[in-house]
Amino acid sequence: SCGDKFVVSPDSGVSPGPSPTPPPPTPPPAGAGVWSVTQGACTVDGDCVTSPSFPSPYGDSQSCSISVHENGKAITVERFTTESGYDELFVNGEAFSGSRGPAGKYPSTGRPITWTSDNSVPSAGWKICLSATQTGAPTTTMTAAPTRPPTMPPTETPTTTTTAAPTMPPTMPPTETPTTTSAPTMPPTQ
Repeated sequence: SCGDKFVVSPDSGVSPGPSPTPPPPTPPPAGAGVWSVTQGACTVDGDCVTSPSFPSPYGDSQSCSISVHENGKAITVERFTTESGYDELFVNGEAFSGSRGPAGKYPSTGRPITWTSDNSVPSAGWKICLSATQTGAPTTTMTAAPTRPPTMPPTETPTTTTTAAPTMPPTMPPTETPTTTSAPTMPPTQ
């Protein structure tokens, strides 16, 4: 009959229903801008974040973790000077150090930016910002190459060389020597 119920056993391979939806991402803390420092001595400065003590040099053995709250914005670098290979800023898992900052990178909201300095040679530090306008993160979709009208291969300009024609007297058809015949002359009449 229509009102019958059935029980699905866990080993039958049939799902008892839709799986619960995952909870929404945790919203940024109240008053947070595009990022927040979740651990350590880094500092948020409007749409920018800096190494500890910036613009003074950062210290030895420091670290911090920074959460990004807006996708689709590229990082701009206002200053970036760290001990190359030892004091590193990680964006999306990629390490940046020395004078090579993360300019143009699009940080992910699901992955914190992290900073670590070793136990010697502190440097001037860094200040990175997120672009002021939404730019749209790069995608992996294929785009067509720009089209242009076909171009013709270059053609050589003909070079004109003037060569003098052979000089020969003009040729005329042979002519006969005119023969003159004189008409009889009459004495003048008076």
